[in-house]
Amino acid sequence: MAEIVFDNVVFRYPYCEYDAVEGLSLTLSNGWTDVLIDTQSGKTTLCKLLMGLEKPNSGLITYNGRNIDTLSFQERNILYLGKQNMLFDNKSVLVNVEYPMKVRGVGRAERRKIALDSLIKCNLEKYADTKVKHLPEDVRHAVSVCRALTRQVDLILCDDFFDSDTTIALQLLKDNFFDTTLVNFTSQIDKCVGEFTLLIKDGKVVAEGDRQHVDEQLRNILWLAREV
Repeated sequence: MAEIVFDNVVFRYPYCEYDAVEGLSLTLSNGWTDVLIDTQSGKTTLCKLLMGLEKPNSGLITYNGRNIDTLSFQERNILYLGKQNMLFDNKSVLVNVEYPMKVRGVGRAERRKIALDSLIKCNLEKYADTKVKHLPEDVRHAVSVCRALTRQVDLILCDDFFDSDTTIALQLLKDNFFDTTLVNFTSQIDKCVGEFTLLIKDGKVVAEGDRQHVDEQLRNILWLAREV
């Protein structure tokens, strides 16, 4: 579990003339939260700030009460699930599930056993020797979630991850990470999966509550995602 607090966070890319994040203040705590942000308005940027790939120009992000910039990626225990394929297309499913453990220095025999156990738990063992590029799209997403079962995960970041091809992956997340902090960054209200929703516009939280309440507020806002 993780608690994240943004305290007046400002971030601007060096090549831009405007802030990608404009004085954002919010709290993300235990459970599943949807953060609704318009297209090209900062979803991936917020993920990068949480993963340490970018640092705020000003303001503070705390992770379980500690300045997130002082924590290594391993200490954050983050699983990132994005729209882009994070798997090796020309490698087998088994090798892909093993890979994070290989990076962490886990021995071959041990990591293979853990990977096979994870595949069995997810009912994906029949794909163990299949190259990722030959998988159906829904199975590919499921393998990304299966890989997370091989290590400790305290925070899951979903960056436009959920669509019609993620039904299996969503069920795996519900079955195995229901008590983990999950933040779903999306621009579409029908892709929300949590019990609580935050609506961010122009770098500020403009509405929060259950999905129905936020949807009512959204109707009064110019939202580019409706047009794309």
